Amino acid sequence: MIALVAAINVRGARQSADVQIAMTAVKAGVIVLLAILLIAKSGPGTDRGAWWPDHFEFSTLTGVATAMIGVLWAYEGWQ
Repeated sequence: MIALVAAINVRGARQSADVQIAMTAVKAGVIVLLAILLIAKSGPGTDRGAWWPDHFEFSTLTGVATAMIGVLWAYEGWQ
């Protein structure tokens, strides 16, 4: 794969830009398709009308902290 991408880059900037655009479209399309499939496949909800939990447990807080580690790690790259 690296050799293929390198060969495309050697051929020219326009060709490599076209490949990047196509691959970005494929990735975005897969994400949208997965979202649609998961929404369509989901069963009936158990919505009680509450958007905030009644009480917090330690596992809830550790889950939030664990999720934030991944998010903050991903955003460190912009610096």
